[in-house]
Amino acid sequence: MDSKKEGLILEFHSKANTLKYLKDKVKYSVILPMLIISRNDITNRQRLKELIIENNMFDNVIVRSSAWGEDIPGSTHAGEYLSVIDISGVNAVVDAIYKVFNSYDKNGRKKEDNDTVFIQPFLKDCSIQELSLLVSQVLVLIVML
Repeated sequence: MDSKKEGLILEFHSKANTLKYLKDKVKYSVILPMLIISRNDITNRQRLKELIIENNMFDNVIVRSSAWGEDIPGSTHAGEYLSVIDISGVNAVVDAIYKVFNSYDKNGRKKEDNDTVFIQPFLKDCSIQELSLLVSQVLVLIVML
């Protein structure tokens, strides 16, 4: 399904891909840097560690769920899959990635090749005003779409 507004077409498939698409399009918000990890990336643990180090995603990060079809118009699986917060250390990040992927495989859900997880810096000590502004900007963006 597409959301359309003034020529903007956005297909919702996964959180990570949606955020990646919006990164250069939002004007009044910031989408934090991210590293998207695919099911293929987790087949080689050593290469996964190298990828995390190369992208500097191993200190105070969050590993977020981004299953294919997790958040699409007419259906949401919000809160159904695991996200692991405030992780530091390459091995801890790798372990969190596997935990998040494993959370997709419950309730008879079939594995999707397009399933991903993504890693972002974990925001600490956000003020209520900053969080309120962020939430309101996200809601405005959603309404605009």
